[in-house]
Amino acid sequence: MKLIKEEKFNKLYAEEGYHIRAINDNYIPAHIDENGEHIDEYIPNYFTEAYVPKSVTNENLEFMYIEEKIL
Repeated sequence: MKLIKEEKFNKLYAEEGYHIRAINDNYIPAHIDENGEHIDEYIPNYFTEAYVPKSVTNENLEFMYIEEKIL
């Protein structure tokens, strides 16, 4: 991941062949919950570049986002 600092926002880029997702945005397979209701599969939202707030720094980046190889 590469963080580029700009005037109003920071820009976050994934390295070549990778994409990024929020650390708490996890895949959840389809299942039946405790009330017997069908819950659809959830697929995380990935991106290769995004604007992030100025408060995001290289130090806290690893606690907010994960970079994964595109399969």
